[in-house]
This record gives sequence, C-alpha cells and structure tokens, in this order.
Amino acid sequence: MTYNAGVPLAADRISQSQPPFLVNFGQLNTLFNVDHVQYTDSTVANRGFHRRITFQDVLTTDPNQVSPISSLYTKTVTNTELFFQNGNLSTNVRQMTNLAFTGPLVNGGSAGGTLFFMDTPWNVRIYWGTTTSHSGGPFGVNFPTAFTTIFFSNGCANTGSSSINVSCLQSNANLQLFTSNNASVNWFAFGRL
Repeated sequence: MTYNAGVPLAADRISQSQPPFLVNFGQLNTLFNVDHVQYTDSTVANRGFHRRITFQDVLTTDPNQVSPISSLYTKTVTNTELFFQNGNLSTNVRQMTNLAFTGPLVNGGSAGGTLFFMDTPWNVRIYWGTTTSHSGGPFGVNFPTAFTTIFFSNGCANTGSSSINVSCLQSNANLQLFTSNNASVNWFAFGRL
C-alpha cells in the first residue's frame, strides 16, 4: 500500500472513502516515524518529537537563506560535516563537527614548549600545550590572540612527579606558571575571543 494524494476525490462520499483514508493515515504515520515519534506512540506526550534529524542531501555550498532564516545542513569540506548558518552571510557559518585545531606552534613566552588551539562554533577558543622544563617562576605562555572574556581561570599540572607543585595565573593575554621544582607543565585555558 502506498500513499494516494488523490484521496478523497471531489465526488467521493466520506463513508465510501474510509479504506483509502485509513491507508493514507497509516502511510503518513509510517513516513513520519522516520525521524519522529509516531502519532500512535503509547506515550501521548512524546508524539511528534524528533528522534533524530536525517540529512538526505550533502551540500557543496552554504544555503544562504534570507535573514532571519537559519539553516542546519551537511556540507562536504574534506569530509561531510554538520554546519549551522544564521541568515545569508558567510561570516555566520559555523562548522559543528570535526573541528580543526591549529598547532603545534612554538610558544612565544618564556615557558617555551608547544601550543595548540581550537576554535568552537560559539566563538570560544581553547588553548593548550606543554612547556619546557622550568623551576620557580613565573614563566609565561603568551596566547596568539588575547581573550575578551576568560571562562576558566586556568588549568595546569606537571608532567612528572606528583611531589612537584604547580600553579598558574591567567590573564586575557597569557598564562603565568610556577613550579616548586624543575618540571614541564601541561596547561590549558579557554575563553571568548
């Protein structure tokens, strides 16, 4: 049985069209169940909710809908990824999956070592890295781009012995590290650009 868009015909009587109506309602319920909770689900409050979203088409360009229309879509970059675009400007496109990270970069501060960073779709940047070995402090990690807002004040730990104490202080532009003995430090910081 398949859905019949010609039901009912203008001359059909409702009492005589019940079997084709039932077939159509059954087909609609089956098709609706692809990504939704069925209309006939035993839990009435769940009916019509999304179970998932299936994207049939993979785009090669952004949809550029007229504002205020937003789009959630798949597009091929290197792989097929999920994107969100708010309105029709290319600056409003945000990749949602498989976010790329940059690095390793040489840390420009006195701490030495390496630095990585990743930008999220929500204009939040995450910096992380490992310093070369130092003792005392402060020794610094300079961020390539300063934060406008710090979301997490700091995070750091030595890479070796648990008997070495490590602490850090973060500003918008850098992270100052201190160690009780000679140690390399793993660190991270995140905030809004």
